[in-house]
Amino acid sequence: MKTYNISGTSSTRIYYLFRCDDQNRPSTMQTDESYALNEYDEVYKLKGELDAKGINYDLLIERFNLDNDEVLSNDYIVQDNYKNN
Repeated sequence: MKTYNISGTSSTRIYYLFRCDDQNRPSTMQTDESYALNEYDEVYKLKGELDAKGINYDLLIERFNLDNDEVLSNDYIVQDNYKNN
C-alpha cells in the first residue's frame, strides 16, 4: 500500500476500501478489502462484478493516519452495505 505524507509531520494512507457483508459476495472477497489508488482497474472490475450480481457493498476512498491509528475521512462512491440481510 502506498503511503502519502499529507501534513509533513504524519503518514497518511489513502486507498479504496470495499466493505461487503453480503453472504453472496464472491468467496475470494474479504468483508473489508482495500486497494491502492493506482489499482483503479481492479477496483472497478470488482465493482462491476458486485453490481452485476446485485450484491450490496460500500466502496469508498479512506484516509487513514498511521501515526494516530485513526480514520481521517471516508469519501463514499457507493454506500449500500447497510442493506444486507
